[in-house]
Amino acid sequence: MTDRLTPTLTDNGDSSQLSGGPLLLSSEEDNKTEKKQLPKLPSHRYRYSVWHDLNSTSIKGHELKAPRIREGPPEKEKYFYRIKDSSNNKFIHHNRRGKDRLDYRDSTESWENLTVANLSYQDLAQPFQKENFKRVLRRLTSAKDICLLEDDLVDLKTVTFPECESLTLSRNHIPCFKNLPKFPKITHLDLSHNYIRTLSDIKVLAKYTNLKSLIMKPGNPVVVAISNYRQKIFRDIPSLLILDNLPKLEEDDIFDEEEVDSPGGCSIS
Repeated sequence: MTDRLTPTLTDNGDSSQLSGGPLLLSSEEDNKTEKKQLPKLPSHRYRYSVWHDLNSTSIKGHELKAPRIREGPPEKEKYFYRIKDSSNNKFIHHNRRGKDRLDYRDSTESWENLTVANLSYQDLAQPFQKENFKRVLRRLTSAKDICLLEDDLVDLKTVTFPECESLTLSRNHIPCFKNLPKFPKITHLDLSHNYIRTLSDIKVLAKYTNLKSLIMKPGNPVVVAISNYRQKIFRDIPSLLILDNLPKLEEDDIFDEEEVDSPGGCSIS
């Protein structure tokens, strides 16, 4: 007898007929059960589909409140034009190909029309998912408020948010300021809970003269590594008025030149 509690399957794959609760299977019965494959759910055929792949849709990307950004693996293309709905035997995906398909995707996504973009908690594990996510980010050309919370982001320096005024990048893996996107109209920036270890490149933010509020703590090693980190940040970003939700104080203008920045840099790209 095994020490695993497992319901037995009947000959027709039905596990509903149990004799008074969980049954202990012998190793022979267990092996037979493992060889049987449970029937796939009807939703299985949609596992790699996104809404604009479907045969008919009227929803635009900018109408979604908190969209999940997904790109199917390479094997998706093997079955894209072959999968049918079992209820009516019709193909579930449209039949557009090549440039026509890409143009349809872009027009349906319509990310350029977003003014508030919440693309948090995307759980982007594979490299092709991350590249597709950056493709979407580059299309946020009208968004003024962008939230990218906990997206496992490391490097966004190839991305530009031309209209963004408020950007949340909390709980990512950004190692330095040079890896930030470009945001010429930024006024508020949340970088809490990242991996920033040094202020040696913080002057890249000085060119954003509209930047008034910056959040660095908690979560960044540099916050505890430099005792006068507030003074240094206010010195290097003249436009800044609020740091870590605390307005600039008189003592923030008193800077100790002998204080040395912590070692480190932008080692992850």
